[in-house]
Amino acid sequence: MTTATQQDHAYQFFQPLSPQEREALKEDIKQRGIQVPIELDNAGAILDGHHRWEIAQELGVLEAQIPIVVRDDLKTEADKIAHVLKVNLLRRKSVSPLTQAKCILALKEARGFDTTTNHNRHTARDDRVSLLWEELGLNPRSGQRYLQWYEELKDHPELCQQVEAGAKTITQARREAGTLVAKPRKKTSLFQGKGAMGFLEEVKAYALKQLAQYEEQDILFPEYEEQDGRVILKLTVKL
Repeated sequence: MTTATQQDHAYQFFQPLSPQEREALKEDIKQRGIQVPIELDNAGAILDGHHRWEIAQELGVLEAQIPIVVRDDLKTEADKIAHVLKVNLLRRKSVSPLTQAKCILALKEARGFDTTTNHNRHTARDDRVSLLWEELGLNPRSGQRYLQWYEELKDHPELCQQVEAGAKTITQARREAGTLVAKPRKKTSLFQGKGAMGFLEEVKAYALKQLAQYEEQDILFPEYEEQDGRVILKLTVKL
């Protein structure tokens, strides 16, 4: 007989189910039993299925009726953590950026990777954080940004919980934490890419377009004169 143990939720890296989600799972187990097997390591610790196990105990489900899989193939702690993270990430439809960042940090710690070390072309680069994102099937391009957001908010647990629960956006949380710094707008020259004459041509085309619209409405009547190489525009407004 296999006896499962929770071990203080050692392998739970995600937000607990909301009361509504937990009640829905409980009702489903009442009706159909446990459909997804609970996974244990070879010492009996629960890797995946903490909520299912807890609810089964509450409902008095016999252990013989609980599908259980023992993962003898997961030899190291790093292997177990990587497996748990992958299983949960694949199962969940949407995972907040903060949760993704915590997953990467958990796997990084389990693997003992030192991502602060400088590398050159003679050193191995298998400890790059980008490889950890790829291993978990996450987007490496967004990864650095997510890690930055987590560092900004990790000292604000209430805000983190609200973001992970979908009650607040990252932007709202960062603004409340005082870590959101508005980037100065990049000033661009009006002449950029087209030169002064090109810019004047654009102004002229825009002005003519607007004048044509007013002419169609019989409001504005433009007249042009040339004097000393200059074009003088006279406008007559109908009142």
